[in-house]
Amino acid sequence: MLHVASKARQSAGNPAADARYPGFRGGVCRSPIRYRHRWHRDLLIQIALDPEIDAMEPAGMEVPGCIALAVRRASSRVFVVGIHDTSSRPEVFAQDPIVLVGRATVMMEPLLSDARSVWATRHLPIAASDRVRVLSHLDRVAEAELRDLAALVREPADGVDVVLAMACSGDVAITLSDGICPQTKVRRRQSRSAACVNGRL
Repeated sequence: MLHVASKARQSAGNPAADARYPGFRGGVCRSPIRYRHRWHRDLLIQIALDPEIDAMEPAGMEVPGCIALAVRRASSRVFVVGIHDTSSRPEVFAQDPIVLVGRATVMMEPLLSDARSVWATRHLPIAASDRVRVLSHLDRVAEAELRDLAALVREPADGVDVVLAMACSGDVAITLSDGICPQTKVRRRQSRSAACVNGRL
């Protein structure tokens, strides 16, 4: 469990705050994660799209002035704490590893804009037949290029947008280290049921 010295406290369910600060949802999210600032949302988007992350959920306890969440990467559980660059380092104690991420890191380009561009496709309707064709191809190959998968999508849908929307829903994982381009690497994510054990990360 995550603790911040003696100041750790359980998150209070405040309806007004919940309305103002919506919960983040993504394909690898196990439950909504509340955030207070736009850069918090950008951090959550980047984590949700990270091909190395299998699942994410709220940390279960607040870190004052920060955003905290738990992520599952391969077989390990890691706490991620987003801190403002001008804030002092919080005293965080946990049994699992902790990664501190500063606002400046989250706002670095071109990853910031690339991740936002991908996330903008999250509400795009995906035809079941297009989803099956893309996933069937990724069952045959370990990794494919974005342009090849986009070519499998039937008109009038935009093939690139469909594949990016599948990344938002957690069906596929994309590698944004080289930006969004025809050669962007795409692979299938593990099944959603395998991403958590006994309902926990």
